[in-house]
Amino acid sequence: MEDPKLLNPEWQAALENALPQLSRYQAKLNALSADIRTVEKTLIDSGFRIYVAVRISVHEELAWMDAGANTWRIGVLRQEKNGLTFRPLIETATADRLRLSQAIPQLLAAIANEAGSGPAGLADVPLTDDEIPF
Repeated sequence: MEDPKLLNPEWQAALENALPQLSRYQAKLNALSADIRTVEKTLIDSGFRIYVAVRISVHEELAWMDAGANTWRIGVLRQEKNGLTFRPLIETATADRLRLSQAIPQLLAAIANEAGSGPAGLADVPLTDDEIPF
């Protein structure tokens, strides 16, 4: 992050004190966005195309779903006055992304549960040595 120069010395000192925290905040947001993209890519590459959601609040869910044009995304479903809305998590406001991303582990657990209980015979395919995680 570039160090801006201000004319007001008091503002400049305050800004210089804030810059390290702002840089860490930006790094945290960048890492979170990269993690969301990685999880989405992993789910897409897996071929898992089943709607799964976890409730966040009375009017809000974090979901893995078809976002249109056969594009699957992790996003937030909200019940609003005009009906149900969907927005990809990566495109939500920063405060929402930070809050909602805390439910990613629960969403992945629900996806794993659904994948493990899929169509008869599918869940019973033996893993190869390369697929065993240890």
